[in-house]
Amino acid sequence: MSKREMKRAINDDDADVSNASVAAQGYGIPVMPHDGVAASPTRYTVKPVSIFDLYPDFAQPRRIVPSMVRAAWDGNPQSVPQMLQAWAEEVSKERGSEFRFDEYLRLPEHEFEGLQEVGLLESQLLELVKLAVTIQERKALKNAITAARSGDHWLMETGERRWLAYHLLFWQTADDKFATISVNEVPSVSVWDQAYENSARKNLNAIGKARQFARLLIDMLSDQFQFEPYEAIAERTGSDRAYYAQVADGNEFRIPRGQAGRIITAMNLKSAKQLRDYRALLDLPDSVWIIADDYNLAEYTLRYLLVSEQTGDEKASLAMAMAHGMFPQGMSHLLDEDAEEQQPTGASSEAELPDEGSESGKGNSTGGHGKGKGSLPVYNVMTRLEKRLTKVDVQKVDIDQRREVVAVLERLLTRWRQGL
Repeated sequence: MSKREMKRAINDDDADVSNASVAAQGYGIPVMPHDGVAASPTRYTVKPVSIFDLYPDFAQPRRIVPSMVRAAWDGNPQSVPQMLQAWAEEVSKERGSEFRFDEYLRLPEHEFEGLQEVGLLESQLLELVKLAVTIQERKALKNAITAARSGDHWLMETGERRWLAYHLLFWQTADDKFATISVNEVPSVSVWDQAYENSARKNLNAIGKARQFARLLIDMLSDQFQFEPYEAIAERTGSDRAYYAQVADGNEFRIPRGQAGRIITAMNLKSAKQLRDYRALLDLPDSVWIIADDYNLAEYTLRYLLVSEQTGDEKASLAMAMAHGMFPQGMSHLLDEDAEEQQPTGASSEAELPDEGSESGKGNSTGGHGKGKGSLPVYNVMTRLEKRLTKVDVQKVDIDQRREVVAVLERLLTRWRQGL
């Protein structure tokens, strides 16, 4: 496909312009669906859906609601207002004064940037409120959420924060226009597409990445082992970690040969060593796991806790101390290792896509999309890839390597389209 034909295809509403399809057509590589199952040419069918018919995927590695609030919520969309009120009450305790949604919903979006010196619970809640304000100001949802039918309701693949923002607006305004939300309907929830979305948006914390690794591996091994579903194991054990820890044993639950690169690409990592590091976090005590997730503890602090000979309670106390900036001596070398390993392959932190509700490119002059001086010229990268791939006989390349090539090209196309 020539560059002109590629551009025409992208502007053609009737053309198949999925990342996988464009990558395959442009470079002569067969489409390899992330989940290994044949996919339809266009995965999405957009339609309005009641916010009360949508349910969150509780096994989703990215967590929007803090654990103490989430633990008291039954996941029923009818009780979202009660959950949000409970969250506000926890924030009120944290700040020492009442948190009122109506006060913040009246603020213009740009004023949220000036809100500083707030506690952890409040900062997380303000992210949600800011998104709600953004939706109000733009009078539309910029990106539809993704969900699949599941019996008499829908299960969300991505977009939980957007969905909660609509709940907040409907609860606070009683405006019927917030009672429904645009949904990209998919045949089923794909943990692989979910992983790509998580990698493209605001970076997951260390516990989120451990969850992400485990969920992808559980999906890979589902035809060889019988894993207990998230809801069942969480209800039985009262533990969020227990579901993911089903694949904590690397000797029993090995990554299938040739498939490590698939997980590395989906998670936007650098090496197989990182997969081993994230698997190791699955052995943390439950109390440490919760603290690390809620307070976004860095990976190097968790590695320190993993090798510590302290009891589980002592590790939890130390984790809470580190969450408040009190670190034991002898951890500086771990900090250097962590900073080096967290840089994703082929991208800088500046090249991340904006999180839900943020303005594209705000505070990011280059954005990694080929715009402006000093930015990475994605067009040049794609041209070089094209020249290299024209010399490759794809029939002599094994299927896993072809899948990895397509995945890389999809990521490039995603970044390029952000600048269109």
